[in-house]
Amino acid sequence: MAKILISPIGAGQPGEKGLGREYILTDYKIENNEKLYRTRFISEALAEYFKIDKIFFVGTNKSIWADLYEHFSNKNDAEIDENYWFQLVSNAVNYKYCTYKIISQLDNLMQMVDKYLRNKNPKATGGSSPIIIKYGKNQDELWQNFTTFMGIIDKINDKDEIYIDITNAFRSIPIFMYLMLEFIETLRYKNIRLVGMYYGMYDRDSKLEYTPVVNLKPLLDISKWIRGTHEFINFGSGYGISSLINSDKKSNSYNPELSASIRNLSELLNINYLIELREEIRKMDELYNNLGKESGALVHVLPLIRSFTERFTKFESDSDFQLEVSKWYFENKRYGHGYICLVEAILTKLCEVYKKNVKNLKDRDEIKSVLNLTNKYKHISDLKALKDIYDFVNPIRNKIAHASFMDNISKQSYKEDIKEANNKLEETKRLFKSTKINELDKKITYKEVQENYNRWKNNRRTAKSTRG
Repeated sequence: MAKILISPIGAGQPGEKGLGREYILTDYKIENNEKLYRTRFISEALAEYFKIDKIFFVGTNKSIWADLYEHFSNKNDAEIDENYWFQLVSNAVNYKYCTYKIISQLDNLMQMVDKYLRNKNPKATGGSSPIIIKYGKNQDELWQNFTTFMGIIDKINDKDEIYIDITNAFRSIPIFMYLMLEFIETLRYKNIRLVGMYYGMYDRDSKLEYTPVVNLKPLLDISKWIRGTHEFINFGSGYGISSLINSDKKSNSYNPELSASIRNLSELLNINYLIELREEIRKMDELYNNLGKESGALVHVLPLIRSFTERFTKFESDSDFQLEVSKWYFENKRYGHGYICLVEAILTKLCEVYKKNVKNLKDRDEIKSVLNLTNKYKHISDLKALKDIYDFVNPIRNKIAHASFMDNISKQSYKEDIKEANNKLEETKRLFKSTKINELDKKITYKEVQENYNRWKNNRRTAKSTRG
């Protein structure tokens, strides 16, 4: 594991030597440490304070590489090579040199940086290097810079700790640093940890005797909250937001109970356990009502999370709840779970009509038989319509359950099944409100349903024994 500092180097201000362009000598105070670090380069202060192993300096051909060389040479009590220093100055003046030539001429400078790092921390690994970028004057240069920044990833190893300095960053450098970190963290490309993003708040008119160095990492954490909330309310994946809520015990957003509830809800959505899912949503709704005064990011995120769960708490019946979950799955292109919920919602609705236990497997199995009485009760048109939907969606559900290896179950293509998902759901929603469906128990007794089920069961046994 290495501690890596990524620090931009700009053009600086006109220096005493005329050709050189120095940064202003400043006293930096990092975090709550009482020690002041008097230096022109904040990278020196950060490197000493955090015991950095290596520094990646980001700059253009015109950056003050010469002053950086002079600075670290003095820190190492090393003799300055005037010819080398002048060459670096000339490179900045004649900045049309190719990037590779500039980088190759910065080797001596990076050796001075590594020597300084080892003087402050004998265990420092070294390996500092320059990152040369374009000015970003047009789209081509911006894309080249993006590629260059992404190339930094190849210099980072798993478990490395990253410290970012944006004090002297210009133009789009902070944005590229942010995008690079987003790429690494979002796509799990490397297992690294961002420790902080630091900014030296130099102010000529400040009454402070020092320049405070502020950690802007909370700004990056905000993007995690945004991403985590988006994943939860749109895809039901609350793992990110759950981790953020539970990540810092000192944070005002810390709430282990809410964190656990969001994680549980995500697990239940993924495994499609509808009974437990509804119970967890109820618990979460109660939890909302008992929350104290939250602050931080959670204040802004909580209403969005609550709007997601409130979508499902407004339904009194299990069937309407399951139908809404099915709709949510379809909206988010999770058609497999959606079709399973749709089939179960139909059976749950029939159990409710006949006041049977919706959780009892035997009752749910028997209730299917009412759909096979459509020929006898042709005048109940909505029963026939519900049977048609069930006959369409149940084979799809079975095909999904068998990973489509039993392709004779459903004759439609997967594209047709996807296309019809919302249509069948909307038809089902209409039928759930139908008086004819809700009063089926007055037209067809449950005794007749059971008798029809038993006949079907006996016929199946007879057919099976005949084949056997």
